[in-house]
Amino acid sequence: MIRTLFKRELFSSSVFHKRGTKRILSIASTVLFAGLLVTILCFVYDRLYGQLAIYSGFNRSFYDFVLFFVFVLGIVFAVPTMHKTFFQNEKERIILGSRPVSRKDILISKTLYSLLRNALFLFITYFPLSIVYGAESGSGGIFYFLLLLFLPLFAVLLTGIALLFLLPYRVLYLFLKRYPILAFLFTIAISFLLAYLYSLFLGLFVDLIQNSSLDMLFTTERMESMSHIARYLVPTSFLSQTLLTESAIAFLWFLLMTIGFPLLSLPIFYPYLERYYRQGVKGEERKDFLVLPVTLDTPFMALVKKELSLVLSRSDGFFSFISLVAVEPFLIYLVVSAINVIFHTGNLSFIQTLFPNFLLFMDSLLILLFLAVINATSSLSLKKEGNNIVTMKTLPVSPRKQLLVKLFVPFLFSAVSYLVAIIVLVSTNEISALSFAFLLPIGLVFLLALSFSSIHLDLRMKKGDFLSLVVDFLLPVIFLAFSFLLSLLKPFNSQSVLTFYLCALILLLILSGVLFLLFFLKTEKLFLRYEKEAQS
Repeated sequence: MIRTLFKRELFSSSVFHKRGTKRILSIASTVLFAGLLVTILCFVYDRLYGQLAIYSGFNRSFYDFVLFFVFVLGIVFAVPTMHKTFFQNEKERIILGSRPVSRKDILISKTLYSLLRNALFLFITYFPLSIVYGAESGSGGIFYFLLLLFLPLFAVLLTGIALLFLLPYRVLYLFLKRYPILAFLFTIAISFLLAYLYSLFLGLFVDLIQNSSLDMLFTTERMESMSHIARYLVPTSFLSQTLLTESAIAFLWFLLMTIGFPLLSLPIFYPYLERYYRQGVKGEERKDFLVLPVTLDTPFMALVKKELSLVLSRSDGFFSFISLVAVEPFLIYLVVSAINVIFHTGNLSFIQTLFPNFLLFMDSLLILLFLAVINATSSLSLKKEGNNIVTMKTLPVSPRKQLLVKLFVPFLFSAVSYLVAIIVLVSTNEISALSFAFLLPIGLVFLLALSFSSIHLDLRMKKGDFLSLVVDFLLPVIFLAFSFLLSLLKPFNSQSVLTFYLCALILLLILSGVLFLLFFLKTEKLFLRYEKEAQS
């Protein structure tokens, strides 16, 4: 039974739900992202190793910090994903709960599946970073053998500790689900914390790109303190001692923790899982975030209230779209300021000398790509209406008007966030007043173009979601690259900045006009024929 449940868990993952080209593209994009992540991590660690070589013996202590960071990051990712594995599928609880299926088999199969996911996480983080350390430090073959041998043991330890944190996480999850206002504040706080941590990493990455000194960050006194702290980074300090010194005592401690944490966490977690499948847990019902009174002053206001309720009551819109909108100005500022530093003072400054508008192109592209990310997480998709599609078709309001309201609500949120972002950029002199004057209409028109494109593709194509995502990200690259190249031509290079922005704005206006015409000419007919399966 365990084997059957494990296979069911494995083949129920999102990758295996897709078919044909969509599955291939999903796998390819996942592999590409993982490869890019590994490349960046290895590059940063390799450069840091060279910078830290002047501090005798510290690279070994720094390796302890790297392993501990991977371990903490693994716990942070493992706990929510394991919670999803054990508790998200309500239909599964009803089916398996009413069948003579052993709860122990369910626990073991889902734990094994989580163990596999955690092993893959370690394979793309702990493994390549350790290989970089081994190559830089000249470690022998035994190091690489032990590295591969300890990968599954490390995954078992990570899974056992994550399972121990799963019940507290479950309690917090149910509490925040019951009080969504607190959940929203908590999500915003976490988003800003992650953005701040990202800013620290980005600053370090910029310094490494510039080949500048890290003496201000790594002083001799600080190195000595960090070397002392590294000894107490349990449990990864036992792993590093085993790998680097082949210490038998450290290996026994690591092995004891690897066996002990699963043996401790499984008996604690099992009674809760048994009760969950037998009769459920109180407090599962969710209260609506916002219950808006149905006051049909006008059809427009009624539709706006419905869209607001849809955005604020769904977890994917509320916790993805709204939280991204809130943190967008900060993220845009971080990325644009980092790019400006790199191309003004770093080794890449010569590019700005050869191509004066290249920095304008990069800043504008990054800003618009952030808008594309937010558009991809908005509640625009008709699938999120669920069974309300039938109701929408029978309302005494034209489909065109309903869809315009559906465009208007996320557009308004995104536009306000974008306005704050570019005001922050011009106030901090990251962009000029001229750039601000042009980027304001360019960004708003781009948001409109994305909205019309998304709704048209969603109505017209069965795989419109994926195609819409591709269009969202390719669109700014194409028209900004064309504008940049045009600004380099001799007839225009005397006013190259104006040429770049005017060309971008004109192209966007033309595209938006075409999409606007398609919306008004085709929307009603396409909507009435819309039969895509509603999202549950």
